[in-house]
Amino acid sequence: MSESGFRSAVIASAAVLGFALFYLRFCGAEDVPPLPPAPQTTIADAKQTALKLGERSDVYAQRLKDDSRRFDVREPPTIEEMSRRFPHAVDRTAHVLKNGDDISVLDLRLSLAVKEIGRRTRQMELVIENRSDSYVAYRIVTRPSKGTASCSKKEFVRHNAIVLAPKQIVRRSECIYRKGYRLEIGKVETVMVPQLSYFYLSAMPPIELAIDPRVVSGHRPPTGVSRCQAVLPAKVKRSLERGEVLWRDLVDFFARHTCEEYRFPHDYRAFDEDGARKLPIPGSVL
Repeated sequence: MSESGFRSAVIASAAVLGFALFYLRFCGAEDVPPLPPAPQTTIADAKQTALKLGERSDVYAQRLKDDSRRFDVREPPTIEEMSRRFPHAVDRTAHVLKNGDDISVLDLRLSLAVKEIGRRTRQMELVIENRSDSYVAYRIVTRPSKGTASCSKKEFVRHNAIVLAPKQIVRRSECIYRKGYRLEIGKVETVMVPQLSYFYLSAMPPIELAIDPRVVSGHRPPTGVSRCQAVLPAKVKRSLERGEVLWRDLVDFFARHTCEEYRFPHDYRAFDEDGARKLPIPGSVL
């Protein structure tokens, strides 16, 4: 086709198209139907989507990396490492400490010191040393030999009441001291955890981990860790009272899951073998 013929064809096509548009606009042709309305996303739908996303293993793995970077953890743990059984130990041997006494229990060295906190007032303080090269969650059940009536008058000592770094030493206040007072130790319990778990556990309110309120008010998480406002559901607290959920179960869960994003499921129990359950635990996303 010659250039002039092509130009004529284009002009003719444009004229036909223009006539068709004029006819549709002014000669009674039906309008083009409107677009269908955009799908509506409810708050419930958005929450369900977020929950499903939070339970994905790749999202959990990325969270481990992000949190490790935030807390300057040298080697971010893998899902496989966080799925291993964390070594747990219990010593139920009864001990009675007087001022200056020193004992070794599990991976801890415990000693009792008396400190002046005011004129004519002294208090008992338990010095706790992690002798191991691991991060250790701990629970030490104690009772002053003369009862706890005067313990509300003691001063709080800042310390990590949940977990200790390797070789770390902390002091926790126990009760007011008077001549002849002793400190009775009824049970010592430990769980060895990865480095990232040190930060996860430290963010928890100690009282929510079934630790005696008398000794946890001085709890301070490490620098850079914000406390969670986590509160265990009433159903879980009742199970704690009945002995169905244990301190070890709570520590085991929050060593694997940040309390910023996850909640403790009622049926969760500590891993007794590597890979006992899929991580993150289904149904635990906040």
